[in-house]
Amino acid sequence: MKKLYTLIILNSIFLISFSQYSITPKANCPGSLRHHPSGFSVNGMGYYGTGRTQSGTNLADWWEYNPTTDTWLQKANFPGGARSYAVGFSIGSKGYLTCGRISSGTYTNQHWEYESTTDTWTQKANFGGSAREHPVAVVLNGEGYVGCGWASAGNCGDFFKYNPGSNTWIPIPNFPGTIRHHPAGFAVGSKLYVGTGHDVTSAYMDDFYCYNPVTNSWTQIANIQGLGRVAASGITLNNNGVLLWGGDDSGNSYSDYFSYDTLSQTWTQYTGFPGTALWGSAFFVINNKGYVGAGLSGGITQNEFYEIADLTTGVTENNPLTFSVSPNPTSGIFTITCKQEITAVEVYNTLGEKIWSGSSSDSIKTEINLSEQAKGIYFVKIVADDKVYTQKLIVK
Repeated sequence: MKKLYTLIILNSIFLISFSQYSITPKANCPGSLRHHPSGFSVNGMGYYGTGRTQSGTNLADWWEYNPTTDTWLQKANFPGGARSYAVGFSIGSKGYLTCGRISSGTYTNQHWEYESTTDTWTQKANFGGSAREHPVAVVLNGEGYVGCGWASAGNCGDFFKYNPGSNTWIPIPNFPGTIRHHPAGFAVGSKLYVGTGHDVTSAYMDDFYCYNPVTNSWTQIANIQGLGRVAASGITLNNNGVLLWGGDDSGNSYSDYFSYDTLSQTWTQYTGFPGTALWGSAFFVINNKGYVGAGLSGGITQNEFYEIADLTTGVTENNPLTFSVSPNPTSGIFTITCKQEITAVEVYNTLGEKIWSGSSSDSIKTEINLSEQAKGIYFVKIVADDKVYTQKLIVK
């Protein structure tokens, strides 16, 4: 029987998801066990294929995942030939597979477009940089951004954006951090975020950077709190970046994962995932749910496949303009004002831990000081007129 790994803590009185994500095992990835496959989603279906077996054989098979029936269907093989360490992404109704390793020491900058309705591939303009493996791909504003990676000359730091309408690659400013391969990335709002990975000295990176296409510039943001890592899976759920697992070349796999809130500019780390933590996986998003599968764990190829859902309740729906929290975001001190008499106030962190509680001397207004708490996301719960209301709060 499949188990639902719901990494949340619920207060028995007011049900609000704190650590925000559930991770559910789904039907295993089909075909040979593999690491570093590619994936993307189009038209409500997920696609996965290529990759490398434990013995070092590259693959060319291609599969379709139906999230409604939780089933896989084999499609025509990828026509560009067997490969691994490529990146996949989707723009509109088309999927793309870019770069990769053809054989040991032989890389490609080929760029292919997939039409799911006819199960056909078309080779498009080659990636704008040198042939490489291990780049990162992020889609923003209808364009695909691909950069970093490992080429014959070593690590890369160049970046290009692909316009599917003109079938052209345009360079953007180089990645500003240490050049690297195996980074991860995601897009939130009008910006993209790239970080972690592997530098030329075999150091594992924990830094992250934001690219703003309006200013055509990069800015460093906060590092992740956990260990530096390679080949993590980056997705976007409910306007938060999510960085899943990752590992290193010594065979370690990391079971912690992270979400990045662009408003508070903070990372939240989640630990205790009891399933198989993967790195070098295929990943995609369908209907605001993430999917991650195959890859490595403990240095061994895997076929596990997981669905990641954001369980945040949308706290504003539990607060129909009955009370206000101001200012929000806050530097720590904020005021709660309510139309009804406030009988109790509690504040919880994202782990579900109560970090403040009290009653109000003023029946409709309460001031709270969280200045000594860490920056991040909190949830304010009030009881008023025998009803419970909640509000998300950002401390920055």
